[in-house]
Amino acid sequence: LEHLTGDGIIALPAEQVAHVDIVASGKTVRLDHTGGSWAIGGAMLDPGIAKHIDTAIRFLNVSSPRRSLQPGEYDAAKIAEFRLDPPKLLVSLVARDGKASSIAFGEPTPAENSQFVHLLGQPTIALLSRYVGVEWQMALDLAERVPAAAVNGKERPKIGRASCRER
Repeated sequence: LEHLTGDGIIALPAEQVAHVDIVASGKTVRLDHTGGSWAIGGAMLDPGIAKHIDTAIRFLNVSSPRRSLQPGEYDAAKIAEFRLDPPKLLVSLVARDGKASSIAFGEPTPAENSQFVHLLGQPTIALLSRYVGVEWQMALDLAERVPAAAVNGKERPKIGRASCRER
């Protein structure tokens, strides 16, 4: 996957993504792109959840870093302070051709309008608008709410106000 210099940190439209792995708090959630929508464990996700995943991918394609820190501007201690190793959230996009791109999301900046982000394999650390990481966190939170019975039984899970009140 190629690094964009002007528009976003990756160049991979959602329709070219085969699956996404999101790692947070030691857990991995795999989201498969099938038939124009998204699935977890073979169960199709609610369109509202799918929209968050598509939006999160789009944000990576169109959001330019507010600033990039070059290798001389940070060290191992700063990487840990920025919570990039280990990352707060790690998103790996795998394209249909098998190429992968992984983005580590760290802490927000002190002003809380940006977030430290590292596109693995690149030497720079980016300060990306915080809404990008928030959208990925929202997609993860919603996907994790899909009941295990729905995934194992391959039923179409419904996430909405009624199901949230029942929990």
